[in-house]
Amino acid sequence: MIGQGHVYLTDWMFRPVPGMESARVLYLNELDADEALQAVWDTCTNARLTSRNLIDTAAAVLEAAKRPLSNKALGALVAHHHGEKFDAVELLRQMLADEQGRFVSLSGPSWMLASWLPKLSKTLSGLSEGDRPEPLDADIGEILTREIEEDKRRTLTAEEIQTITQLVQACHGPLTVEQIVGDVLELTPNQRKYAPAVHAVEVLLSTMQSLRRLQPGRYLRSAAVPWWARVVPETLIVPRWTIELGEGGKLRSRDVLLALEGLSESAREAATEPYYDDIGEPYVSPVVAEAPAGRITSPVLNHHYRAGTMYVRATDMEFYASDANLIPIDLRYKGHLLIGAWLNRETRLVTGLGPWFQTVLPPSGAELTIVKTDIPGEYLLEYDGETDSRTYIGKETLAELEEWAERLHGHPLSLRELCLPLMGDKGVLFDQLWAQLNFIRRVSRAQLASVLTFYNCFSYDAGRWHAVPGEGAACDESLLEHVVGRQEALTQARQGHR
Repeated sequence: MIGQGHVYLTDWMFRPVPGMESARVLYLNELDADEALQAVWDTCTNARLTSRNLIDTAAAVLEAAKRPLSNKALGALVAHHHGEKFDAVELLRQMLADEQGRFVSLSGPSWMLASWLPKLSKTLSGLSEGDRPEPLDADIGEILTREIEEDKRRTLTAEEIQTITQLVQACHGPLTVEQIVGDVLELTPNQRKYAPAVHAVEVLLSTMQSLRRLQPGRYLRSAAVPWWARVVPETLIVPRWTIELGEGGKLRSRDVLLALEGLSESAREAATEPYYDDIGEPYVSPVVAEAPAGRITSPVLNHHYRAGTMYVRATDMEFYASDANLIPIDLRYKGHLLIGAWLNRETRLVTGLGPWFQTVLPPSGAELTIVKTDIPGEYLLEYDGETDSRTYIGKETLAELEEWAERLHGHPLSLRELCLPLMGDKGVLFDQLWAQLNFIRRVSRAQLASVLTFYNCFSYDAGRWHAVPGEGAACDESLLEHVVGRQEALTQARQGHR
């Protein structure tokens, strides 16, 4: 599916075909071999399950199925009841935002009812524990720091290694040393053989090239990492401005980046604001005075909204403490588990949030709070309509920006030309101007601060930036020495004339 210049993967959503018999539609959606769907089709297509809205029908279908269903299978059953009124995207939006918290998302993605959790937890506990006493907690990190005497070290047998290897190959999520020692070697923390076994399993896992080490005692298969968690989405990349010179070394480039010392005081403050640290911001200090507490608050601008990402600012790096550069994280919102979120410390991005963003958040300026939990790799998302007043874009302005962006498509303007009409008669706050520009094209705060400082057609007064009539493209020539890349361009030009 292509929309707004982006390609969206929709294989996991049911696509109805009005007027076509159900068997054919199931075949086209690759559901004809779905055993779980076939097992409950007759029960869940009963007319009494139909409700006035999609979400109530979905709840009734799951209740009748008495088992989790894939997102596509659930969509097929709800579509059977609602016919042409069925909307797969609207169903997903309603389920994620369900105020009653009736639905729990699973990997796949699949869905189950939240009301099943207590019974499921009790059943799993009984299966895993049997008549054994409550499991003992083990501090694997602390155990791995201990020295094991040579005569007490554990050597894994060939059979144990084979079993562990098979377990690793079958695992699609994080794998822990504690899990292997308990399930494969059947040892508990109160046994004297436990610590030597922990060390032996840790050594084995650390030598497996197919695994990534998340932290001591915790691993993940490299094959389990999706490609999109490894890269920076194109919508986030800040274009680099090349310097063009004319005769006599005169600057021809319309867009310039100034060195930090060349920025005006107000522009420098904006370019170094740590709260709005983002990809492509060269002047935000990477040094943080102290690590954040148990929660952080972050704005979501339009370029991250479209990419389904959040930037890990310098102030957030220690919040997401991990020994690994790429790890899966679970983000819970109102009791729902968001599957597929990944933290990449190299790109400094949390990825995989697109469906939730576009279901719950406004296109620019939502203010999210993320809270740590006691479970490693799990965080809570708190959002109840909060917005960052400096970067939030209202519906009317949003519509104007969409229309303008459409008109400008294929007709690139300089950043100076883009800024002027956005300032209006009363001027504009730097942060609001930056947010609006990023709806039209990707712009860094450093680039915006440079253009506002460099050109005479902009002035700063009482916290707002204003357009100065009659100045055109005239610039402050005393700032030419601060244009990044100009000196290198001059040197190359001189060498070319030799």
